[in-house]
Amino acid sequence: MNKQVIQQSAPTQRVIFRCSYKPCGHAQSFKCGCAPCGHAYAHEYYEHAGRLVRFVEDPLSHVVLTYTPEEDGERCPKCHKRFVKFGKVVGNVGKKACNDECLIATSGVCNCSCGGVNHAKALVQ
Repeated sequence: MNKQVIQQSAPTQRVIFRCSYKPCGHAQSFKCGCAPCGHAYAHEYYEHAGRLVRFVEDPLSHVVLTYTPEEDGERCPKCHKRFVKFGKVVGNVGKKACNDECLIATSGVCNCSCGGVNHAKALVQ
């Protein structure tokens, strides 16, 4: 897989991840006093051979590693639990002006004037 060829030829797709782990063990919908982890983060992926991939260069060996959304969502980087849900950003161009709410959004749907281009951009790691 040639990283440069894929990056030049494929548009990116942003995927938002959100951890729903609750230390008390209750389901996310159960109303208790325990706050969920709630950590949200995002990554940019390229579509290659029908699947989404992103590239990360190992700082020590300089080997380029590939990751899929399933691998990135395996564990929350904050609490290290396996309660991560993820979804692609879906953009619908709307009349509402794009603002800071769009940049830090954790939902997967954008209905503002950017059409998803700026959606969750501040969460990209």
